[in-house]
Amino acid sequence: MEKFRTIPEMLLNHAAQHDNARAVSDRKAGSWRPVSMQELIRRVKMLAAALDARTASVGTSFGVLAAPSVDWLTADMAIMLAGGVSIPFFVDFSEAHFKYKVADAGMKTIFVFGETLWQRFRPFADLFDLVITDQRVDELPNTVQVDTLYAEGEERLEADPGLVEQLLKRTRPEDLAVIIYTSGSTGMPKGVELTHANLVAQLRDIEGLFPVDPCRDKALSLLPVAHTFERTVIYLYLMEGMCINFVDNVENVGALMQETHPAMITVVPRMLEKTHARIREKAAAIPGQKGRFARWTFRRANRTFDEGESWSFLNWLADRLVGYQVRKAFGGNLKMMVAGGTHMPDELNHFFVRVGIPLYEGYGMTESSPVISVNYPGQRKVGTVGRPLTSVEVKISDAGEVWARGPNVMRGYHHRHEETARVIDSDGWLHTGDLGHLDEDGYLTIVARKKELFKTSTGETVFPGPMENALCRSILVEMACIIAEARKFTSCLIFLSEIACEMDTISLKLKIEELIQQVNEDLDHWEKIHGYVLLRGMPSIDNGELTPTLKIRRHEVQEHYKDLIELIYDETRTLEDTCEITVGHC
Repeated sequence: MEKFRTIPEMLLNHAAQHDNARAVSDRKAGSWRPVSMQELIRRVKMLAAALDARTASVGTSFGVLAAPSVDWLTADMAIMLAGGVSIPFFVDFSEAHFKYKVADAGMKTIFVFGETLWQRFRPFADLFDLVITDQRVDELPNTVQVDTLYAEGEERLEADPGLVEQLLKRTRPEDLAVIIYTSGSTGMPKGVELTHANLVAQLRDIEGLFPVDPCRDKALSLLPVAHTFERTVIYLYLMEGMCINFVDNVENVGALMQETHPAMITVVPRMLEKTHARIREKAAAIPGQKGRFARWTFRRANRTFDEGESWSFLNWLADRLVGYQVRKAFGGNLKMMVAGGTHMPDELNHFFVRVGIPLYEGYGMTESSPVISVNYPGQRKVGTVGRPLTSVEVKISDAGEVWARGPNVMRGYHHRHEETARVIDSDGWLHTGDLGHLDEDGYLTIVARKKELFKTSTGETVFPGPMENALCRSILVEMACIIAEARKFTSCLIFLSEIACEMDTISLKLKIEELIQQVNEDLDHWEKIHGYVLLRGMPSIDNGELTPTLKIRRHEVQEHYKDLIELIYDETRTLEDTCEITVGHC
């Protein structure tokens, strides 16, 4: 196939050779609406031609506010073909972060698709010179319907058949392709500048690692496309000629897996934690001998997985009772499931691989476009995040931090040269902020975030991540936030799930304390959780407690609940339980 140097070249010169009649599909009004590869490319060309005529597109920032969809992908590709810089927004955005990104990027043009997002966006329309949408625009003078641009672009291409080739040649590998604003755990987000060369290096390294049947295998896209992980995966799907189905609502994922039978999906560990918890709780609720047998099969499936393990009747029996059902729930045709975003607990990793889910964990960050290392078919070591990609170097610093270097490392943070210098040293090493180690076979294991090492008042070290993951495996816990920095003992804020909120307070406290005791069994004495607050209400993006990727901003959460946290540590005070708050000690 044709080689490519930029993302538009990947689409027009490489992906175009896959004559896929169902290259991308949206789900609307209960049915799929497929678009062929040739039609997708036609739309991208027309839209790029119109943008080139209407805007000073070269190096210009264009926003894209849309749910994962054909419209999002078309706008993203057209922006880059026109020489612009694509900047995605999460659909669940906060007003402060939205305005900050627009100003920081110098953004004057934005795409907005979908009625719900259009209504949320309308108060910000005056920030832009040009708004492109699929909604009615009669009352807004700076707004144009996207169909109008398609018509303008088609007319321009008919008048100048060589225009697309000119646009392709104008874009260089070193040019900026996208700016991804990292959600961050503190302060305003930072704009990560990724060039075409950064993204192409990723695709070159990943190409062929996950074998697919072009034009036949389906991918179900269910993660936010504003995140670097899913964006890069979408480009990979296009490059490999897969059929991409965009999920319209994450609540429908289970049903859509049954409907589409995907060969490949990408997930974050939180999704698998909840699936694992539901299976465990279902087995626990079965009475009598049948229940004991169900719990035995579940425990069997949870054992540590060994790639070279030989066949046994007990394994076969457990697989028929548990594994078959899990595989069926994922559509029954899954060839590859890639997990990223945050490190997966070993228990989850071993469980899903053992029940026959082809799970491959990877590791990276937005600043590395994002993949640094990954497990893949034929090269997997469960419990690690795989080997570094071909063009990526990885080393462990004297302090145990993972450093990475390669053509995938970002150009820098937008308008933040000092912060760029703090994370990329003079030799080009990206300091990831993660602690880890490489084994004798070159597989990387991530231990913890360097920033998330708490020191108790007695000087002991507490790693919050594994503890929070263990708590969140329960169907009673939606999120958890460990408190330990400069404290005399470890405590936790526990955000309850809907199931937990339906329970009476006494039963709930007993269940939570039983869960905490189970978690404490695997901890050193200074790590054990001795106090907790149960909260009937979730952190949100709007109030700054969650990032757009649904990670807790510890500082904001602890500031919000500081009075309750102090109550845990001041044992001379008491607080009666209310319908909103429960405070306790273990």
